[in-house]
Amino acid sequence: MQPAEILALIARGGACDGASLRAVVGLLASLVADGAISADEARRLLRPLPQHWPQSGGDILRQRFVLGEILGIGTVATVIAARDLRREEAGDPSAAVALKLLNPALIMDPAARAALFGEARLAARLDHPNILRVLDWDADGALPFIVMARLAGQPLSALARQTEGRGMGWAATVPLGRQIAAALAHAHDRLVAHGDLKPDNLLLTPSGEVVLLDFGAARGMGPGGPAAAFAGFTPRWATAERAQGAPPEPADDIHAMAAILYRLAQGGIEGPPQRLSGMGRGSWEMLRLALEPRRASQPGSAQAFLQRVLE
Repeated sequence: MQPAEILALIARGGACDGASLRAVVGLLASLVADGAISADEARRLLRPLPQHWPQSGGDILRQRFVLGEILGIGTVATVIAARDLRREEAGDPSAAVALKLLNPALIMDPAARAALFGEARLAARLDHPNILRVLDWDADGALPFIVMARLAGQPLSALARQTEGRGMGWAATVPLGRQIAAALAHAHDRLVAHGDLKPDNLLLTPSGEVVLLDFGAARGMGPGGPAAAFAGFTPRWATAERAQGAPPEPADDIHAMAAILYRLAQGGIEGPPQRLSGMGRGSWEMLRLALEPRRASQPGSAQAFLQRVLE
């Protein structure tokens, strides 16, 4: 089918594969470059496109990445399992990867494209066993994407649902908290604030490791650091300052960590916080302060939280 025919099909609610979607995006990109239509007009045309790339597996990006199942779909991007043919040919055991691709409606938005690559640059600063590795970033025509390690497991949100109302107890929560705090300490030491820490962005692997995901809302702090990528945050885990639109800071991550750990241990976060069974008085006092949704209440660092609450 020709791109114009594909556009007409999509406008009628039809579906098409990844190659066809890229053909449409390529057509619109060339029209924008030639001045035939504006970028805003291109974005309007792209809005009816499917919310993920592609409808089914087997598509290939950059003659290298064979796409498989959809792993997750968000408002900004979609994560798809893939095989890296180059790594496979070299016998590299890390040939199974995950690709994060901008959703079609955002592909023609230069700010969204820059934010996706900014996210990749920030995440690539980090090298820690409790942080998902970013391997590369690239584009196939007009389609930008990030290449990440692929891990098995379930998000901590699934564990939270399983223990809803009863909790898993503080003793069982501490090993998870130590890993989260270590990941945040590593990121903050390298001037990266995550900005949207929540149970959905923490993966629990079958071996019990917790891995921090998704730096889409992250901010590089300090001179020359990339600004916040996508401005999103999750109100339930946010400080008051973050909820009012302030850019991410380490204190926001520490508060979110405290709230997540309390939620897992207690089984809920509604009502006034209560001291958890098995917690020392000093540990509880710092956790209680960190549960306050204000940056001024947070301990000075994730390392301090680790040493005084989780040791």
